[in-house]
Amino acid sequence: MLEQLIRFGWSNLNNDFKQTIKRLKSLSRIVDSEAESLRLQADSEKNVELLAAIDLLKSGNTTKEKLPCYYLPFGIDGQFFGREDIVLKLQEALDPKEGAVGCKSFALYGMGGVGKTKVAMQYVNRSRTKFDAIFWISADNSFKLTQSFLEISRRLGLSPDDDKAEDAVAAISKVKNWLVETSKTRLSSLW
Repeated sequence: MLEQLIRFGWSNLNNDFKQTIKRLKSLSRIVDSEAESLRLQADSEKNVELLAAIDLLKSGNTTKEKLPCYYLPFGIDGQFFGREDIVLKLQEALDPKEGAVGCKSFALYGMGGVGKTKVAMQYVNRSRTKFDAIFWISADNSFKLTQSFLEISRRLGLSPDDDKAEDAVAAISKVKNWLVETSKTRLSSLW
């Protein structure tokens, strides 16, 4: 009798297990189908943004930029002291010189927290009158990078001020094209 109960219980357990496996496989197919649908929708939206950006660039529908244009996250630090030797090296390397052609760049490097940002900000704030455009592009992550390009595009007058009117792909493309095509502007880049 006990043996029959065990077989009956095991048989029920085995049937329940098979039914559960069937349900899990069915639900897994539904999840896979929904995931594929969402992926295709996301790809479609990316392509629409890219195509819109390409159309915008082809049309040449850009406005006259607003200069001077400065996009800096911080103002002058009244407590900055020392490091004048580094600021002077930045001035020597980046300040415009009569007859000089081409882009210039300067890299500040070192361990985190030693003051690289403070030195760079001191230089750019002192040098505002020497350049028509100075941009601070935060590249900590892709979101900050995109936001920097969007804001620069707006400040240059390449994009509308409405946050929702301009997509990131178009704004980045406009700023990059502006940088490539800009020859008369006194620019500086600081990395």
